[in-house]
Amino acid sequence: MMPKSLQRTRRSASGRIIPFIFALGLVAGCAGTGGSRTPQGRWHSDKPVSISTDDRQVLQDASGFKEISAKAKLPPAVVALCTDKTGKLAEPGKRWNSGCVINPDLASNRLIWAATNDDYYVVHYEWGGFVGSAHVLIVRFNGDAAGTKVVWRGSGWWLKNYEDFLDALQTRRLEDEREYVR
Repeated sequence: MMPKSLQRTRRSASGRIIPFIFALGLVAGCAGTGGSRTPQGRWHSDKPVSISTDDRQVLQDASGFKEISAKAKLPPAVVALCTDKTGKLAEPGKRWNSGCVINPDLASNRLIWAATNDDYYVVHYEWGGFVGSAHVLIVRFNGDAAGTKVVWRGSGWWLKNYEDFLDALQTRRLEDEREYVR
């Protein structure tokens, strides 16, 4: 059995360390976000994303876009822009390396959804790792790899569908300034 003097010391030390760790986590989580939260608790950037007015007008016509739910329905040149370092992109809902423990047989990026109007492709995908992240890629595709032009790429929250993407674009829940946006 431990003497009472050591038990008190142990309790008082942990009583000081745990609040310190909690406060440190709050500071680290809030530092440098470059944005703020809306009254509904959603994060939004202080700056609008850098998409040209012409491209934004095309994207906002949701009636012209149809959703794609499989990687095989995307042009290989578009898929190549979303793959991990090994050239893999998992299908929506399939197994992938979502955490920091890596299985070399699985992709570290996974398609969430995509949409196209046959000229533009909007691809929403996620990266695995210690802290997972969600990304959006907008590509103008003219039928071949040489005609593929990245219009915009950014990151933000996980989006349910194309309409949610348009809302995120309008309410600044997407950004294109962080280092991990490649």
